[in-house]
Amino acid sequence: MKYDQTIRRTFRVGPFDCDGLRVMTAAKYPIYMDFLRWELIARSKLFKAIVKRGLAPTLGSQKIIYRRPLKIWSKFDVVLESVGMDDKWVYHIHYFEQEDEVKAVGITRALIWKRDIPTALTDIMKEVGATEKKVPPSWVLSLFKEDKEIIQIANQKNYS
Repeated sequence: MKYDQTIRRTFRVGPFDCDGLRVMTAAKYPIYMDFLRWELIARSKLFKAIVKRGLAPTLGSQKIIYRRPLKIWSKFDVVLESVGMDDKWVYHIHYFEQEDEVKAVGITRALIWKRDIPTALTDIMKEVGATEKKVPPSWVLSLFKEDKEIIQIANQKNYS
């Protein structure tokens, strides 16, 4: 599998995925997103390139837009699309589809860590065959534009 291959997997909403209204709870969407990103890593050359260096792939940020609920026992697809990268981040879009309709969209950016320091992604991506950087769509980049500032503001709050 290529490091940037689009993956589609079919799942069924089970009773432990649901809230009291018998629809998939918001907490489950990131779990399915993680599952597909880990599958991409494990089935591509990324796993070997990351593990041999003692690195850890880490989710830096995610945004999820919920449009329509996924009901108990219904089948749905999750599609993982790699939409680009820069020197630090890899960007993915996750589509939750059912009956040819997008029910939710999750957008993530992830990086590689070693000892609490972001590592240069460039070397790893070259090793797995990424010869050129694919620039993420501007709307994806804009979603994460102020993440650092939001964390800084949150750190200035005093809740005691």
